[in-house]
Amino acid sequence: MPKRKHMQKNKVRILIIMLLLISSPLSAQYKHTAMFGIKAGVSYGIISELSTILVSEGYYSNYKFSNSEKAAPSASLFFHYRPTKLWLGMEAVVMYYQQGASTTYTDINTLGYTVDFRYHYAGFGAYLKLYPYAGLHLDLGVRAGFCLTPEQITYSSNQEDDIFARFHYETVAATQDALRDKLKGKTDIGVGGSLGYEFSAGVSVQVTYHYSVLDLIRTEYNLYNWTETTNHAHQFQFSVGYAFKASRR
Repeated sequence: MPKRKHMQKNKVRILIIMLLLISSPLSAQYKHTAMFGIKAGVSYGIISELSTILVSEGYYSNYKFSNSEKAAPSASLFFHYRPTKLWLGMEAVVMYYQQGASTTYTDINTLGYTVDFRYHYAGFGAYLKLYPYAGLHLDLGVRAGFCLTPEQITYSSNQEDDIFARFHYETVAATQDALRDKLKGKTDIGVGGSLGYEFSAGVSVQVTYHYSVLDLIRTEYNLYNWTETTNHAHQFQFSVGYAFKASRR
C-alpha cells in the first residue's frame, strides 16, 4: 500500500510538471493584455452568379460563360484584447479590402466580351479568438464593408469588329457606361473564420476566409435584359501583421 501511494504521488507530480511545461510558453509569450497594430496582405476570391445577371436562363442558347477569381491587396488596423491567463481574446478591426471577379462570354457567332467587377470596401470587423496553444489561434467573427466604388466595372469586347456591323451593337464604351449605370455594388456583410499564429516579437501570420451573406450587386431597371439575382462572395486572405503593446500585466 505505501508503495502504491508513492507511485500515485509521482504520477500527480509528473502531471503537474507537464501542465507547467505546456503553459510556460503561453505565459512567457503573452505578457500584454491589450495590443494594437497593423496588417497587410493579399486576398483571392470570387463573386457568384455574375453570368446570371447578364444572360438569364432560357433567354437564348449556343453560348457559354467562364468565370475567374480576382486577387487584390488588403490592409487593416486592429485592437486586440486578451487577459493573460485566459485562452480567449477579442479583436476589433478597421479594414480596407476588395471584392471582385470577372466573367467572359463567347458564342457560336464568335462574339465575345469580358466584364470585370472590382469593388473597393472600407469597413470594420469583430472577432472572438481562441488560443489552443501558445500563439496559435482560431478566430470567428463578422465584418461589414461599405462600397467605395459601386460603379467599378470594366468591359471589353470584339463587338465593334466589322463582322458584327450588321447587328448594330453599341460601342464598347457605351456598353461599359450602361453597366456602370445599371449594376451597382452594395454594402458587404460577411461571416468568417481564420487560423493564425502570433509570435512573441509582435509579428503574426494569418489565413482568413469570409463569406458574404448579403447580395453584393443591385441590378436597376434597364433595357438590356440584365436581371436581378443574388450575388454572394467567397474570399480567402493571407495577411502578415505587427502588434504594438498597449497595456501590460
